[in-house]
Amino acid sequence: MANTSIGMMDGAFFIGRKELLSWLNNLLKLDYTKIEECKTGAAYCQIVDACFPGKVALHQVKFDTKFEYEYTQNYKILQSAFQKLRVEFSADATKLMKGSYQDNLEFLQWMKRWYELNNQSEDEYDAVSRRKESGITVKSPTPQKNTPRTSTTKTKTTQKIVRRQTKPTPKKKTTSTTTPTSKTSKTNLNPSKNTKKIVKKITKTSGDTSQIDKEKELLEQQKEELSNLLEQSKEIAEGIEKERDFYFEKLKKIEELCLENQENETLSNILDVIYAGSDDEDEKEVVENEDDNDNDNDNDEQEQEQSDDSN
Repeated sequence: MANTSIGMMDGAFFIGRKELLSWLNNLLKLDYTKIEECKTGAAYCQIVDACFPGKVALHQVKFDTKFEYEYTQNYKILQSAFQKLRVEFSADATKLMKGSYQDNLEFLQWMKRWYELNNQSEDEYDAVSRRKESGITVKSPTPQKNTPRTSTTKTKTTQKIVRRQTKPTPKKKTTSTTTPTSKTSKTNLNPSKNTKKIVKKITKTSGDTSQIDKEKELLEQQKEELSNLLEQSKEIAEGIEKERDFYFEKLKKIEELCLENQENETLSNILDVIYAGSDDEDEKEVVENEDDNDNDNDNDEQEQEQSDDSN
């Protein structure tokens, strides 16, 4: 039976996105760049296989999939593996398959902590060979398709140009000796017209390049502004994370003190406040509002009775 004792206040639920992705890519030899890419369920299945080889039907897991009905098959395999290990699957599979960032983040945090508690193998897990044994091929998420296309188009155009240049000119039968001289005289007069056309094309292209340069400068300015905003947001996020970690450590110490002295009524009430969710607080507000309404009704009735007695 797998160890699943992971509390709500466990430090696993405060691990950041970058640390989770680096851990997942190192373990499974993947190239995920977003938490939402875990929505297929394939990575979750292989994490279980890394802890308990053979418990997951890895040959049925589909990594390179784009359709939601194929995600369902992966989550069924994951659920059956958890049933074999007597692990309660409490996550919302529908939200995970929809690509919800928060749900996939929390479930991956839980999976990482579950892996650390249950992985007892000293050997490094070879994820690539396991996928090959199961007949699974994982495509790289960043295929390079643009470079070969440009090269092929360039080669095709150059080949056409070379063919046109090297294409033999058909020989024409000359009936008289005077015709070649007349053709040469005509061709000598045409270059002036051709040069005018070339000059017009050059002026058009120069105007286009000046417009492109202006647009390029604007794009560079926008890029600098966005990079500055990104740096500012990173600094703000780091500050928020530090503040969160600080208060989390304080809260964890308070929780430990309360657990050691649960007989004290005040400390037990503090524990209730710590473990209470947003739904519980909403219910309390509703109950308090109902009590206030009841008290107001009682006061109104008493005032009405007093007025009737005086009359």
